[in-house]
Amino acid sequence: MDIDTLREVEKLAREFKCCPDCGSENIGPHLCNVCFERIIEPLEAYYFADKLNKLIQKLEEEKDGR
Repeated sequence: MDIDTLREVEKLAREFKCCPDCGSENIGPHLCNVCFERIIEPLEAYYFADKLNKLIQKLEEEKDGR
């Protein structure tokens, strides 16, 4: 996987919303107020994006020979 692909995945994870139905931006666990069928945890997507960002930075440093 190249750095550009990782950047795109990180961007999508940061833009994560609850679900297409409610589009909630609540990053804590909550019940979708539209579909009522699942508890969504966007906070996990936020932490995933943060870890991806750190990986991207590390790969860029290695690529630049730092």
